[in-house]
Amino acid sequence: MADTHRLTTISLQPDAAPSGKPVDLRRQAMVMKLSALQVPIFSSANFSSVATDAIDLIQTGNVGAERTLRYAAAGVLNTITPSDSSDPVEAPVRAETLGTEFATPIAPSFEALVFKACRGIGGLDELSYIRQDGSRFPVVGSVTVLRDVGSTMLGDLLSGTDNSARK
Repeated sequence: MADTHRLTTISLQPDAAPSGKPVDLRRQAMVMKLSALQVPIFSSANFSSVATDAIDLIQTGNVGAERTLRYAAAGVLNTITPSDSSDPVEAPVRAETLGTEFATPIAPSFEALVFKACRGIGGLDELSYIRQDGSRFPVVGSVTVLRDVGSTMLGDLLSGTDNSARK
């Protein structure tokens, strides 16, 4: 959850690829454009965004996640999962509800949170998150499964907004 307000200047000069051949300038331009599009997303303080790896460890997050959860990035990356900031009472209830709806047993864990997303079923859910200081707050959020071009699951993107004012 680094400072994303500063952009790094990227040279358009061809870099040497590991093979010693120059990198395609079109590919470099595409990477620059993608980076420019991602900066505002990850700079948003109004929405929290946290991405995990395939074993659910938090890999990155935005300033909104730091602000709402009150965790410092250095203390969570590769250390905790989103389950660690989710209400432990809600997981078994959610697992039971989804298990009944889909006629399949679901573990009362992070699996209950990502169950629908893993099956391509989108939507918003109301959840309770727990801040680092132990205080609770309601969130409206969604989960998106992150996959590579070969459809291998890379992790999850959890996006949400503090719903305290609406409650």
